Amino acid sequence: MKSPGLTERGGGRRNSFSLLELTDRVQKTTKIKIPIGSIADNRPSDIRIYITDNSYSYKETGWCPKKNLEHIIEDTHLWMDEYYDELRPIFA
Repeated sequence: MKSPGLTERGGGRRNSFSLLELTDRVQKTTKIKIPIGSIADNRPSDIRIYITDNSYSYKETGWCPKKNLEHIIEDTHLWMDEYYDELRPIFA
């Protein structure tokens, strides 16, 4: 049972992508190769499928995503480059 006032909100199916697709797009943007492996068995905390739908948010607030995945990755990459020295301890 959900708590009153607590709702899940997401970007909806038009903004969906897999972790593999996200990794590929980040690698293309950053020009950094990220080694990816796989684990055959699901772990207890793994989420097999995660689906969100922003229609509730849109209906209640008029909000809908304005940026696509490429814009978000590029914005994040530029921001991380700009604040590289400040962020370095986090990624060390």
